[in-house]
Amino acid sequence: KSKEAPTELMITSPVASAFVSVNDGTPHPVPSVHAVSPGRHRARVFADGHFESSLEVIAVENRLIVHEAELTPRPAHIRVGGTSGASVFVDGQAAGAIPQREPIQVQAGLHQLVVLENGHRLWERELELERGGDVSVEAELESTTQRMLAWAGILAGGAAVAAGGTFAILA
Repeated sequence: KSKEAPTELMITSPVASAFVSVNDGTPHPVPSVHAVSPGRHRARVFADGHFESSLEVIAVENRLIVHEAELTPRPAHIRVGGTSGASVFVDGQAAGAIPQREPIQVQAGLHQLVVLENGHRLWERELELERGGDVSVEAELESTTQRMLAWAGILAGGAAVAAGGTFAILA
């Protein structure tokens, strides 16, 4: 008499570091084969830096059923502090202003962060972000020479007006 094939589920994922738990059992690294009874089963697939995926899979008697679980990467978050009203750019794209209402969401990887404000020197940083990472930076903007000269001119003008008023009173 020939032996019947087992009823099994194989769960795979393109994320090599993923784990799977079938019917709330012990998690195993993917790919993972599980001997099960025919019918519906729940699989929970998870990996660091990714959103968890829940699957319902159907096992067929005496068959190996293969199911691939897609995992969505978690975005990274950038929080930028600094001069109120300054404009924030990520990878050359406008990303809001300071103060931020909520963090900027980006994919994991290398990003160029730039903060601009009239009368201040450009502030920039290169950031390497991980999936699900949360980075906070403080953009310290330096005044430009033109801005400092403008303030000096305003103060000198104010002093000249005050001196003129004093001479007018004395005359």
